[in-house]
Amino acid sequence: MPKNKQLNVCSWHAADTLTGLKVRCERIAVMVSKMVLAFI
Repeated sequence: MPKNKQLNVCSWHAADTLTGLKVRCERIAVMVSKMVLAFI
């Protein structure tokens, strides 16, 4: 496998993982804010 192609796959995978983490963090933040609002 050419080196630049390998790097491309790695960077794409890293971006995909970061996007997934961001979405998960946003969902957790929404859940927490709903819980906080429910307690107020």
